Formats: sequence, structure tokens, C-alpha cells
Amino acid sequence: MDDPSREQFVATIAKYRIPKTTVATLAGVANCVVSEYVRGRSLTDQNRSKIERVIADLVDSILAMDEVCGLRPDMRDIPSLRIVIEQVKIARQKAELQKDLAELQSQIRGGIAAF
Repeated sequence: MDDPSREQFVATIAKYRIPKTTVATLAGVANCVVSEYVRGRSLTDQNRSKIERVIADLVDSILAMDEVCGLRPDMRDIPSLRIVIEQVKIARQKAELQKDLAELQSQIRGGIAAF
């Protein structure tokens, strides 16, 4: 029986035209492991997790670059992709921290106004 989440990841690879070799390199697995994943073959949980994390990171990076500057990263430029993925993660973390800080400041102001 096919795994629906795996099927979604495979569809995502096709939709965003992500080369399997790119996924393999970034996940630190052999190309054949990604091919086995795509074909629905059994993989270790570790390899499956690595592949799915890379696909999610790549899609997040593609969408972020498109949103911010209307560009798409070169899916074959592995060193640049590593940088883009890391910078998108940092930007997302920073945005989350800023949101948390704003919420805390609001709570503090509300607490001070109550005195």
C-alpha cells in the first residue's frame, strides 16, 4: 500500500522540478536511495526523514525566494542552495522571535497599564 505522505513528497518533487540528484546530495544519500523513495520502495526511517526534510526545505526556499524577489534558485547549484536554505531558516526564526517579542511587549504594556 502506498504512503500518502510519500506520494505528496514525490508530487512536490515533480511540481517544483527538483532534480533527484539535488535531493540526494543535500540529504547525504546516494542517488539510488532517492530513486527508491520515489518508486515507493522500503527505506530506513533515517533516509526517508532526510529526503523529506530536504524536499520541505527546498520548497520553502523556492517559495521564499519567489515571494521576496520573484526568483527561483538554481536547483543544481548545491553550494548556493545550502546557503539559501540556511538563510531562509534564519529569516523564519527571526520573524518568529520578533513576533514573540512583540507579544511580550504588548503583555508588559498591558501589565504596566493595569498598575
